[in-house]
Parts: sequence; structure tokens; C-alpha cells
Amino acid sequence: VTDHTGRLVDLNPDGRALVARVAPGTHGDLTLGDLGLALPTGDPEPVADDVLLREVRVAPDVFLDVRARALRDPRARHVGWVLLVRDVSDEVRRVRQLRDSTLELLTRTTDLSIANQRLNAELVSSEQVRAQLSDDLQHDALTGLHNRRVLEPAVEAALDAAREAHGRASVVALDVDHFKDVNDAHGHAVGDAVLRAVAAGLAAGARPS
Repeated sequence: VTDHTGRLVDLNPDGRALVARVAPGTHGDLTLGDLGLALPTGDPEPVADDVLLREVRVAPDVFLDVRARALRDPRARHVGWVLLVRDVSDEVRRVRQLRDSTLELLTRTTDLSIANQRLNAELVSSEQVRAQLSDDLQHDALTGLHNRRVLEPAVEAALDAAREAHGRASVVALDVDHFKDVNDAHGHAVGDAVLRAVAAGLAAGARPS
């Protein structure tokens, strides 16, 4: 119980224990301000009959829910407060721990999601590199035609198929006449262009299979 100035005038045993916890070592008259609480004084606004304060921090590890009912004299003038105080420190602590755990879990989930996206991107990149390397190993870098790695098994497969069908298979070898003269007279860049043009003509005239 307080007077109209907020000075504590009466405490039950639980109240005294709470004061000792919140303001240890204090002596003499105590006010609500000494306990970290603030209630209306009626100046200049009229005092409400009931005031509810939730999760008021009155010490580093102490949180209170406070319900205050105004005391009035016969002329309805405010003369003090009757306080019902409940220590909610454990509840606040649990809620904060749950919130912190949830935030940590969300952070870890986000980090895992980002890491998973990066891993997927790296896997896709690795597959693309592997496919490119495989393609490079099977094609001539200058002309883009299949190289010996593809030619040898293809010839063997064609010969096997011809034998099974009791048929024949042919291998055609081509040579570009006077190619050395082109290189000598015009340089290797022109010679490379000639080879690419011949390769393009062969590829255009060949069957897809």
C-alpha cells in the first residue's frame, strides 16, 4: 500500500521479500520510484481507478506485473494505491530464451539454405565444366569435328555392324591439296580458316548419324 505520493506505507511478507530483492540494503521510507515503478499522481490528470503494468523491469533480472487500485477518501480524492504485484521473471526469462532459440534456429536454417543454394550452384557449375571437358576431349579444337577418341570406337562399331549384317563398311580419307603452300604463302591464320571451311563443308554434307 502507498500514500498519494507513492511512498510505501504497508507491506506484507512477500512485499518485504520483493523489496529486499529489488532494492537490497535500503533503509527508511521507500517510494515506488525506488523500486523502478511509476504510477499516476493525479497531477495534472485525474487518477484512474485501476492501472495495469506488465513486465516492468525493476532490476536486471526481475520483472513484475503490477495491478494498482486507487484509494480514495470520502470526497473521492486520491490518497494512495493498493498494489497487487506478481513476479513474472521466470516467465519473461523463458519467453526470451524461446525467442533467442527461435532466432538462432532461423539463422541456422537461413545459413543452411544459403549454403545449400551455393552447393547446388557449384554442382551445376561442376556438371557444366565436366560436360564441357568431355566435349572438348571428343572434338578437335580448331575444326570442331570429332577427333580420334570418337573415330576409333565409331569405326569399330561400324565394322561390327557390317559383319553382323554380312555387309561392308568403308573408311574415306581426305587430303587438302597444296595446303602447305597456303600456309607458306598466306600464314597459319589463313590455313586455319581453310581447315575450318573444309570441316564445315564436310559436316554439312554428312548424314546426322
